Amino acid sequence: MLAFGELAARGTERAGAAPATGEVATLREEAVAAIARARLRAARAAANAEVLREVTLPSLERLIEDADLRRASITVPARDLDFIRKSFETARVFADRVAAGEDPYRTTTGEVVKAYRADWDGTLQPYALYVPPGYDPRKPWPLVIALHGAFSDHRHNLRRVFGLDNRPGETDAEASRNELPLPDVPALVVSPYARGEFMGYDGLGGEDVMRVIADVRRAYHVDPERISLTGPSMGGGGTWQIGLRHPELFAALAPVCGITDYRRMIRPADAVLYDLPLLDSLSPLAIAENAAHLQVLIFHGDKDPTVPVADSRRMADRYRALGWLGKNVRYTEYPGVGHAAWGPAYKDAALLRTLAAIKRDPAGPRTAAPAPPPGAAIPGRHGKSVPRQSPHLYVYGTNGPPDAVAAARALATALADWGPMIGVRFSVKADREVTPEDRARLNLVLVGAAPLNRLVHDLPVPLPDVHPLGDRAYRAVVPDSRSVGRFALVLGALTPRGFTHLRRFAYHNTDVEAPESNRSFLLLAD
Repeated sequence: MLAFGELAARGTERAGAAPATGEVATLREEAVAAIARARLRAARAAANAEVLREVTLPSLERLIEDADLRRASITVPARDLDFIRKSFETARVFADRVAAGEDPYRTTTGEVVKAYRADWDGTLQPYALYVPPGYDPRKPWPLVIALHGAFSDHRHNLRRVFGLDNRPGETDAEASRNELPLPDVPALVVSPYARGEFMGYDGLGGEDVMRVIADVRRAYHVDPERISLTGPSMGGGGTWQIGLRHPELFAALAPVCGITDYRRMIRPADAVLYDLPLLDSLSPLAIAENAAHLQVLIFHGDKDPTVPVADSRRMADRYRALGWLGKNVRYTEYPGVGHAAWGPAYKDAALLRTLAAIKRDPAGPRTAAPAPPPGAAIPGRHGKSVPRQSPHLYVYGTNGPPDAVAAARALATALADWGPMIGVRFSVKADREVTPEDRARLNLVLVGAAPLNRLVHDLPVPLPDVHPLGDRAYRAVVPDSRSVGRFALVLGALTPRGFTHLRRFAYHNTDVEAPESNRSFLLLAD
């Protein structure tokens, strides 16, 4: 088999391997890019097989997109220009093979970045994948899913989980760009981007992880009895949430300094916004028993200032009470170690080898754990309400005075901006622009009360009676029975002053690290 780096290097030799600068470099990149795009168009027209269309072609598109993103942000010219040329040339070579009816990834080993195109917002969602040098598609292979932490990404995390942490003085962003050879591990290892570097793994982030797992299983020969999940920090919290809700899928979980106590993240002044018992009932601690047939390896540093070690100790205590600690559950606490517990946990890629060898308990469940009650959001570091945990649309009302319409539009636009490091494209529409197709495929976030927002008036489920609303506002989560399984979040106000009460729900993920309110109804006033 030909490793990805070798293939890219050969392509670079053909394009000219010596680092170029200035106008010559620009002309060379443009020429290679133009050829790659043309060959991709030809491949798109020729691809007939489902895996080629839905897994391979989006991955080639992401090669080109990554090259364009790097061109827009060059920090180390020699390295970045080399990456750009290699990406375009690899896309060209791979596109030619797709046009010939081949899947180039079937014979490519080492580290690759692949992607899928999300149906509902049209974005390319990447994931970094390690294919072992000895990969043979004729036999089944273990699969380890590695979830990244906050401020990290798919590339950086793949390196980290192999025990290759940042070098001295190297930022996470630069570490993601500096490619290093990965140790040989007898497993496929995939690191999803999960919709962003600061997204969390509830809702849309978790849906991304499940889609990536499905695509890897479509394209590679994965042993369904040897699939494991790990991740540090935010990824550790995701390991708890996804792993405990899908015990039918995994053989082992290995959360590293993972978040488990979301009540702790809520400021006392905001407690009124939450049904705290409901929040607790959906936490990892409450569903810990779902790991009855899983191997669980927990890691944490006892000096962690970011995610207190108490989060993991509480889980260990729960498993001790169940009689599982020391059996199928093991807890490792590192004395004197701060938040970077991933350093010792992932050292020398030993944990990956351990996970690769673990097989599912034959007595384990074959179906997912029971879902949360309808309308109850899965909590997370940045957990959103049920309507915002799935694909959704922001809709502002237009049936009112100009100042109220302007306030509704401003709030809808602010709600749709989840902040930097988020790979989602949300749409904002006026109420009169929403189509039946929108209603059928998307949850609705309706900004403005009736009659300002026509769609609030049309909701089949009656809202609590708050008439006359005046300068007050309300927040309500209700089923949208016109679309099965859909919910609507209503942020109701009629006046500019009323909309000021709702601004607290429009914040960036980087500003507030806590779940969104989980109450079905809130009335807000001065």
